[in-house]
Amino acid sequence: MPIDPDTAPQGAQRSARLFHHAALLEGSTLVLLVVVAVPLKYLLGEPGFVKALGPIHGMAFLVYVWVLMQSSSACAWPRKRLLLLLLAAFIPFGTVIALTRMQLAGNGGRHQDRA
Repeated sequence: MPIDPDTAPQGAQRSARLFHHAALLEGSTLVLLVVVAVPLKYLLGEPGFVKALGPIHGMAFLVYVWVLMQSSSACAWPRKRLLLLLLAAFIPFGTVIALTRMQLAGNGGRHQDRA
């Protein structure tokens, strides 16, 4: 059952908004790690960026998973969406693509058939 943003409980709106921020953070740190830090490590022999970004991305990933679980419950997302959003965290730009699809679906992150 979709959640109408105008009549949704405030907790569900807050959860969806928090998920949006967590997804952008996780996606950004993954892209920086994969596109910047890892090539610098293996092409130029500079492991410092991986050492710095690795733990930051690890924490961002844990926050993303935690917020995903909370938002999934608060917004009544189906399991398929939950699994797809979890898989998106392992693909560079995956969380950004997932957020874009959710926004294009016009539901602002609330339950709908598409992920």
